[in-house]
Amino acid sequence: METKTSVREQLQQEIEQAPDEILARALELMQKLTSTSSSEKSDLPYRPASGKSLVDYQGGWAGDDFEDCLQLVYDSRSKVNFSEHERF
Repeated sequence: METKTSVREQLQQEIEQAPDEILARALELMQKLTSTSSSEKSDLPYRPASGKSLVDYQGGWAGDDFEDCLQLVYDSRSKVNFSEHERF
């Protein structure tokens, strides 16, 4: 009877065979992944969008072709079924 190897066991087998340089990079990545949480600040210069920048562009529809434009969007959008594609 064949037993399934756990992820932890697979990692341990790979660790035994990997050179120190690879292990150092793997450790660094694991430490980053486990220490980063959504509440912590990142090194990236990213701020969540507030929507305040859209205030300058707000307003109402200024035309009588809303239905035509909406239909154009429906007619020209691609018909992709993502459930049939491979996951990333």
